[in-house]
Amino acid sequence: MLYNIAFQDNIYVLLRQIDILCDGLKLDIDERLFSAKVLNDLIFFDRAITRLFEQIYPQQALQNFIEVLQGLHFCISRYLDLINMVTSDHVHCKISIEEREISNTCEKHKEMLKKIEEIIEHNDPSELENDLVSQDELACLLNA
Repeated sequence: MLYNIAFQDNIYVLLRQIDILCDGLKLDIDERLFSAKVLNDLIFFDRAITRLFEQIYPQQALQNFIEVLQGLHFCISRYLDLINMVTSDHVHCKISIEEREISNTCEKHKEMLKKIEEIIEHNDPSELENDLVSQDELACLLNA
């Protein structure tokens, strides 16, 4: 049963948490203190995004459906950016993650992005170009 959920609020909170983690990983933090937390956050974000996608995707009659999908699209994109950051050599806090597991997670989320883009394009192809806020634009708005 789907409860009255404020999807946009949930997406916003996830985005903020992802951004905070991205910002934190740019600092010279002690991996002994933070590596387990970062790994737990990555797992949490994966599960939360997957659950939101499963709840939102079939709800085409949802008010502001396209806007909610656009927000989720951005959230997934930022999560993939976070994964790329964590797996790069440029962070001070190294996380031990199985390459196969992280690859499967990335593929799953890329599939979600593709499905969201297909729905947006199917509803109005011009909307995909005009209304989909770029990652830079949304990051700027969220940090304002």
